[in-house]
Amino acid sequence: MEHISVHTDGLEEPVVGVYLTAASLADAERTAVLVCHRALLACSSLAGLSVLACGAALVPEYWDGLLECGGRDMQLQDPSTRSPFHPF
Repeated sequence: MEHISVHTDGLEEPVVGVYLTAASLADAERTAVLVCHRALLACSSLAGLSVLACGAALVPEYWDGLLECGGRDMQLQDPSTRSPFHPF
């Protein structure tokens, strides 16, 4: 886990942001839920709170930045064969 932040401004319920590294998105979400449940059990000042949902927030600015810099997540296909494995 790298860091945790809590956002309360203008929201009905507080949002806890958990930044961590994991092998997969599913592992990251599972770990985030476990950390939140552990904190709720360990801290009496959080009594009465519960985790309502857990999910990853996509950051479009990050992905847009990769595209602007020429980054791509799949190599170009050979236009003559449509094969993704043909070298250029």
